[in-house]
Amino acid sequence: MLLNISKEIVLEIINTNEFKHWLINRRWFGEKNLPDFDIKLNSIYIVPNEFITPHDCAIIFTVINIDSNKESNYFLPLCILKSFDSLNGESNTLKLIEQKCLILDSSEKTKELILFEAEFFPDFWKILFSNFNKLVEINCEIFSEKFKNLLLDDFQVKIKELGDAKTTNIVLKLEIDKPNDKNNTGSLNQLVVKSFRKYAPHIEVEMLKTLSNNSFNAAPNMLGLISFKEYNVLNFMNFIENEGDVGLIYWNELNNLFDFYLNNPDELNEIDFVKNTNLLELKLKDYCKNSIQFSEKLGNFLKHMHQCLINNESNEFSLEKIDQETETLILNQFKSLLSDIINGLNFSKELEIIKNEEIIASLVNISSIMDNKDYFLKIKDIKTQRIHQDLHMAQILISKLEGNSELIITDFEGDPQLSIMEQKRKYPVEKDLASLLRSLDYIKLLSLIGVIKYYIKETSDQISKKILLSFYKKQKPIALLEKDYIFLKNLVKVGDFWQSHISDLISIAYYNSEEIFQMKKFLINFFSIQRCLMELNYEINFRPENIMIPFLGLKKILLK
Repeated sequence: MLLNISKEIVLEIINTNEFKHWLINRRWFGEKNLPDFDIKLNSIYIVPNEFITPHDCAIIFTVINIDSNKESNYFLPLCILKSFDSLNGESNTLKLIEQKCLILDSSEKTKELILFEAEFFPDFWKILFSNFNKLVEINCEIFSEKFKNLLLDDFQVKIKELGDAKTTNIVLKLEIDKPNDKNNTGSLNQLVVKSFRKYAPHIEVEMLKTLSNNSFNAAPNMLGLISFKEYNVLNFMNFIENEGDVGLIYWNELNNLFDFYLNNPDELNEIDFVKNTNLLELKLKDYCKNSIQFSEKLGNFLKHMHQCLINNESNEFSLEKIDQETETLILNQFKSLLSDIINGLNFSKELEIIKNEEIIASLVNISSIMDNKDYFLKIKDIKTQRIHQDLHMAQILISKLEGNSELIITDFEGDPQLSIMEQKRKYPVEKDLASLLRSLDYIKLLSLIGVIKYYIKETSDQISKKILLSFYKKQKPIALLEKDYIFLKNLVKVGDFWQSHISDLISIAYYNSEEIFQMKKFLINFFSIQRCLMELNYEINFRPENIMIPFLGLKKILLK
């Protein structure tokens, strides 16, 4: 017997404290700092029972609003199961759902019902694919004939979550098994679907179309779009067989370099970092050969992407000189980030390792810099265009497919912390370049934490983080012997040298000129400060264990 879930029952569920707690624990939910909030049901569509499979379940499309804030509308498709018994024999599905579900217990009407995000239920996709043109309020746009054929006939679906469940939206890999594939859809047996949680316009579609029109073959191909009422909510793309992201190249070779010094500590102790870096450059050539060669390729690749995001026949994608409105907006973005970080610090408990007062002191320093008109006026007389906005090395995949681009760049959704109007605005390309280079800081510091942990034979990250932090504060850790202190201090300097060297290689390749790079350094540092603030805000809210990375990055840039 199929479940009968009404709008009234859904309203009752979403206003319970248990649902609110479940919502706060969703990775994509942005209002984690609210001590309490109201939820309004803006839209609802309950899939009629005639389309539901034999499972005791209900499929519901909803748009919920948090505290009547126009910016806080979320698309949330839900599945409600009567019990896990209906999933007998589907162990993979059961395991996936158990990790993400809410077992309701707030009233007799909903007692022991199981609620979870519908995308993690294979039958959700079977229902959707089989009934695109029959479900009221659900609209489908197909760009690929093979994808259209995929929706025909019977099939089974396996689901894998991508991005280690740490993405702003829900990103899944769907494996489609069609026993009787008469339409030759084999190349689409694996596809990626991105479920946009923010119920608003999304810029990714127009960005991908512009890149495609300019023959940029290093981005995912859109196969189809699903809209719920007025906005796109699901984007289907081809799955890219890949060997990981480009950050792994740098991560692996930096660790090889650190391993060399761990095995040859005397060599590191003999380096005079003040007078001579030639020895370090030689070691980089020995142990980071691929990284050095790849940095030129990466700089050129990023430049090519920016060129393909220009269309002078379109107002939205034309290249133009920065205007007063954009200058003011960038300044306001700084001020908004500073405010958000302080609010986040006030809401959160005392952060690990770094005291809140230390962070606030850095923010005050930045605020005074931004108020210095002579400093801020330096961004005048530069060109702006549409850019990626949230570029980091994990967004760039190394493709396995022959004949396509070696690199594939993903996630053209813009900066998730900006409004749609700000996301559609044009920015200097240095905003992307600065964001990409910040990845090197994460690679370096996370690697150093692991190396220190190994060297001192410590099981806790906390101790190694405190030791690392002390080096950047120019303090000697009390617990270290003199020889260990000298070795680890020099190892940190190796990491800093590596980061600076690789960063310069990427930047010089991007501009195809060291002279132009030197002229643009101010802009790169400027947007690096902004990126650090974004990271700081993000880490406070989602990963406080990583707060040290943007904090140290900020202090380092400010010293420049």
